[in-house]
Amino acid sequence: MLLVWAVALGWWSRLGVPRPEYDGDWRLPRAHRWGVTLPDRIPGAVTVVAVLLAIAVIFSVLRRRRDRPGLPMAWTAGVVLVSLIYFSLGIPAFYRTVMDNYPVTAAVPAAVAAWALCVVAVVATLFAAPSIAQLTHGRLRLLGVGAAVAVVAASTVTVVAVRAGDDGRRVDATTVAADAIPEAPVALGRHAFTVTVPNAFDRGKNISKGYDIAPAGAGFVVYQAHRITAYGVDGAERWHYMRTDSGNVFVSGMRVFDDGETVLAFVGSATDDFRLIGLDAITGEQLWASTDKRFMEAARGFSGRSLPGPYVVYTADKAQLWTGFDTRTGRETWTVPEPHAECDRREPAVTAAGLVVVAECPSGDGTEGFWLTSLDPRTGEIMWDTTVLKGVPQPDERPVEGYASASVTAANRNAVVVEFDGFGVPQTPLYANLADRTTVPLQNGGYVAESQGTSGDFIMWQARADTADELTLIAPDGNPRCRVTGEVNVGITALPRQHVVFSPAYVTMQTGFVVSDVGAGQNQSSLRVFDSSTCAQMERVPVDGEVYGLVSAPGMVLVVRREGLQLEGTAVQIDGYRAA
Repeated sequence: MLLVWAVALGWWSRLGVPRPEYDGDWRLPRAHRWGVTLPDRIPGAVTVVAVLLAIAVIFSVLRRRRDRPGLPMAWTAGVVLVSLIYFSLGIPAFYRTVMDNYPVTAAVPAAVAAWALCVVAVVATLFAAPSIAQLTHGRLRLLGVGAAVAVVAASTVTVVAVRAGDDGRRVDATTVAADAIPEAPVALGRHAFTVTVPNAFDRGKNISKGYDIAPAGAGFVVYQAHRITAYGVDGAERWHYMRTDSGNVFVSGMRVFDDGETVLAFVGSATDDFRLIGLDAITGEQLWASTDKRFMEAARGFSGRSLPGPYVVYTADKAQLWTGFDTRTGRETWTVPEPHAECDRREPAVTAAGLVVVAECPSGDGTEGFWLTSLDPRTGEIMWDTTVLKGVPQPDERPVEGYASASVTAANRNAVVVEFDGFGVPQTPLYANLADRTTVPLQNGGYVAESQGTSGDFIMWQARADTADELTLIAPDGNPRCRVTGEVNVGITALPRQHVVFSPAYVTMQTGFVVSDVGAGQNQSSLRVFDSSTCAQMERVPVDGEVYGLVSAPGMVLVVRREGLQLEGTAVQIDGYRAA
């Protein structure tokens, strides 16, 4: 009975449940001679043992009926037991390595349980050999009692194995009821709350310890110390998600997608991601889980050409195929050939306006040209394919140090900015509206700072060392609205994933925009509110500490600042500003 149970449990462990993500772990071959294939080999090994013992039992019973010694069963059980003991060496170490260093499934506990039941069954067969060979009435009764005990024991072992493989026991998560999403802020408002994120920095250092913040759901979410916490417009916690493992497996990061509806939690170790979890940003409920390495790499957005953006698109395939993923369902949705794969230089970018690639290609007239291709990130369909620059000299006609390149910067939800650099190209950026398929040269000069808000306006600015910075507000059609004429010393954003050199800390709203001003000396930081039609200052709000960035979240503007001055603080303070 134990052997039958062991065989069934072993094959269920291989075919009925997902296996852990431990492939490539160098420790496992050292733990057991079968290495990472140990759980996959156990069902076959247990089945072979069961078949051998079944044959030995039948052979022994037949020999007894002919008044011959029933030695084959005892000998077979003895040889099998020695073999099982030999191959059992290292299984405990393998088990501990997998269970302590990876998100668990029932595969390994069930396989090890099947192996243990097999060993016990062989031992029982060895001791029960005389009773099995001589099936008298009394011995049949004894065998029946033994079978009943075996069923109870096997059932208990199975329950323990399944429970050990329940990864949900290692998750500390809360959920809340669905709630309405507040409207986007139309004004800065007044300070309403402060959320403290402790231990976000080492004292005296400007490199964060991995915290993150993003607008999501009915407020915003914060990642810190391997925990994701969602907050509402009142600054109170709504839900959280974290793991309670020993420390080798933890929530290693987060990202927000679907216009703030979905939070992705990365589960892994200090060196690798093992699993991606989709969470509803409003309720905290788990939507799906994925172990697709491409999905995880593209969602991270920092490997190869899989760039960060509001959509998950895997662009690092060596076969020059691009693959899109639906972050709401966790499924792969489309795969298309990379646009202009025949061209030498291609720069992809995943932006709020769509999936964009700029490629330098031969024009057929002896010159080079730059093509702009826009794809729908939900379907992979090409929406716009146009030449944005013609007549660039070919590489062999340029000076030795000559080169030509183009890069893409997100502007807002409808457009990107294409910037050219090198020999034979214009120095004026090109504003490409992907929605209406138009291009407008940006004549104002300076750096483009992606829109951080709901209005679609964005800033072009020039940092000045000796004078005030120059700020120009650009409308969604690519034309300037106004220029700030007063003295402004713009603060540089240092928020995770927004930390780009020369990117100002600001947010835009329907009637105005807010800029962080670092002032002319210590403790003179402030929030400057300007009218979006005239760029006239409407308000100035003093701020304590160093502002690291501004975030436009549902119903509020978040001011992220570091505690203290001159890098002396270790905590991050998140101030929520709401209109009355």
